[in-house]
Amino acid sequence: MATRISSRVAITITLSLVIVGALYVIEQFIGASYVVKTALKVLLFLILPLGLAFAYEQKRISKILGLENFTVQSLLPGLLLGVGSFLIILGAYAILGSFIDMEAIADNLESKLGINSGNFLFVGLYVIFVNSLLEEFFFRGFLFLNLKGHASRVFAYVFSAGLFAVYHLAIIKGWFNPVLMALALISLFVIGLVFNYLNSRSGHFLNSWLAHGIADSAIILIGMHMFGIL
Repeated sequence: MATRISSRVAITITLSLVIVGALYVIEQFIGASYVVKTALKVLLFLILPLGLAFAYEQKRISKILGLENFTVQSLLPGLLLGVGSFLIILGAYAILGSFIDMEAIADNLESKLGINSGNFLFVGLYVIFVNSLLEEFFFRGFLFLNLKGHASRVFAYVFSAGLFAVYHLAIIKGWFNPVLMALALISLFVIGLVFNYLNSRSGHFLNSWLAHGIADSAIILIGMHMFGIL
């Protein structure tokens, strides 16, 4: 049994590193459209991990995702954290916005991904509802909850939160000066730890998905202001 568990942990870690590395290369070096990159993210963040989970568990999807004991009441912590994060993000933007080159970020999004004022609203809806689901399923549902049950609890927290922060480096690279970049990565790591704790308490990843989606809605509001939509 110990060999089986060790093998499972090794495969989970290796697969997660390969997936995040592949997405970094895709994001930074491959001139694919946003739609193509989204399709690749669905494959790497959802389909491959689900395939591995089925191979090990051979159980119902609800069991694999930890949803068998789900209740609506269990989402209250995620709702409260999401609202708090929403207010913190808008507050941070009000304080630090003058230090951020929003024009450069807008140019980066348009040149690399083809995102502009004409399609940003549709992209924003995808980010809030779908992208947040993919990230939470992968980093919290597949990675953290999986490792927590078969490896060191501390390692599960640190590895999944650390990889969550590193993954975002490919997305926000070039957006901020070095100080703000370091602050953003540290914040993402801390957010990952908090989301892990949230899901550890509930046993499923829907709490962090809810909080993530609400927090992302604040970022989208800032983006709408950046593109002159608001």
